[in-house]
Amino acid sequence: MTGGYELMLEANPLNSPAMLNNALVLGIESSCDETGVALVAVQGQQTPVLLAQALHSQIEMHQAYGGVVPELASRDHIRRVLPLTRQVLAEAGGLPVGVIDAPGENDTRGVEPSPLCDVSWNDPAWIFYTSGTTGKPKGALLSHGNLMSMTVAYLADVEPVDERSSLLHLGLMSHASGLFALPFLARGAAQVIPESRGADPAEIWQLLRSHPRATFFVPPVLMRRVVAHDTASAEVAAQIGTLLVGAA
Repeated sequence: MTGGYELMLEANPLNSPAMLNNALVLGIESSCDETGVALVAVQGQQTPVLLAQALHSQIEMHQAYGGVVPELASRDHIRRVLPLTRQVLAEAGGLPVGVIDAPGENDTRGVEPSPLCDVSWNDPAWIFYTSGTTGKPKGALLSHGNLMSMTVAYLADVEPVDERSSLLHLGLMSHASGLFALPFLARGAAQVIPESRGADPAEIWQLLRSHPRATFFVPPVLMRRVVAHDTASAEVAAQIGTLLVGAA
């Protein structure tokens, strides 16, 4: 789902149940200040083939702020994802695509979830996309073992987490903020998602007052805005669980 629409590839023989080892995979990624779409053909055990890709960078939009502003980034992702998807499908040979209002006849609410599948420690679980400091998009392939090790290491080395803890999501949950969610999910802690998507300093301080021991990941440009806000409180700040600072 993106921007209130459901994007669906029309019937294709590669997507039939009889050909589970042969499929077209449409990947949509919104990492920090880039929106990327790619179409990959998977054929059995062969190396997947990249059919087409498109990438939009928001660097120019954020330069005036000295770093990435999350609310500007998220809105631009929504604006870009459908045009980029249509571009990729066209470059891949004009594959048919339908965009329908949701909900509708293809609404999947109430449908039974897919059964759990067996996975091993080394099976891929997450491709973590970033441009890093190089300006070139790349993806770090994280296995189920990587994520489990990270979860256990966080709980052992960073901070104790229990049902009284909470993780405040000020960044994209498809990126670093979502990665840090794993140890908090494992310990039954709350996941707090601001209505403003994490861009309003006044709302952030209000949520920190309501959720003592809250931990959050924040880019430096937003941290400066939060610290300088007139509702900032040293007393509330002293109750923060862990402040994780990184990214642009």
